[in-house]
Amino acid sequence: MARFQDIPRFTRHACYMVNVSLNYLPRAYTRYVMDYGLDVSPDFQRGHVWTPQQKVRFMEYMLRGGTSGLDIYTNAPTWNRGRLGPKYPESWFVLVDGKQRLDAALGFLNNEFPVFGAYFREYTDTPRIVQSNFRWHVNDLATREECLQWYLDLNTGGTVHSEEELEKVRSLLREKNTYARPSPDEISANANLGREVIQEAIREAEEENKRLEASRRTAEEAAAKKTTRKRGRK
Repeated sequence: MARFQDIPRFTRHACYMVNVSLNYLPRAYTRYVMDYGLDVSPDFQRGHVWTPQQKVRFMEYMLRGGTSGLDIYTNAPTWNRGRLGPKYPESWFVLVDGKQRLDAALGFLNNEFPVFGAYFREYTDTPRIVQSNFRWHVNDLATREECLQWYLDLNTGGTVHSEEELEKVRSLLREKNTYARPSPDEISANANLGREVIQEAIREAEEENKRLEASRRTAEEAAAKKTTRKRGRK
């Protein structure tokens, strides 16, 4: 007797989601890679397989207000404990689904191809924030095995993957190995941080950090002077 309750369930879905606008994507991407150690090319991921035409079509869809296909899925077992990044040996953070779409968006922002006949630099306004958003999901699956199964769950229900690509992941799943986190240099190299739009985001972040540090020092100096004056009155 068939029962709906007996149908195997998919892997638990991501438990956290944040909207990342197209304008803010370079800053967010840079922060996730450099500060949190996001590995955008773990061994189960495909390479960059989209053609230039596919990238253009996706960006046209996104800029016209398309809403499906804008979900980016990642996994970080320790993110909800605030232990994420190179300084925490037990942490790991991987891109599970969305590599091609992220590469297309960053490529457009980097003026690598035109969309609707114009490069990003040629547009005189900014994309509409309410429409041009990625939904960035973070799951906290504890093991590599669970993460691999989640990848298969996401990519065997209609997404265009070759059987060879899927079998590669099934083989990794059968091996039951733990995740080997690449070095920070390897993570940065795989993330293609050399793009000018990414370098600009890095410079903006550095300038912002300098301003925040200057404000902090000013506040500390003002507090110290106030304390000195109080002591002088006594």
